[in-house]
Amino acid sequence: YFSAVVAADHVKNHKPAPDTFLLCAERMGVPAAKCVVFEDADFGIQAARAAGMDAVDVRLL
Repeated sequence: YFSAVVAADHVKNHKPAPDTFLLCAERMGVPAAKCVVFEDADFGIQAARAAGMDAVDVRLL
């Protein structure tokens, strides 16, 4: 179902650094600015925004 899977052990800098999301976008071949992240943690929201991606806080849905 997924064209790319990136876990914390795939990057040197973990959330709230944007590395995880940037690597995922790169592997999917999608510009970061075109990505939307669905997150359930503050560090994830911070990481998505640092990557230049839109973020949806699923805790608010």
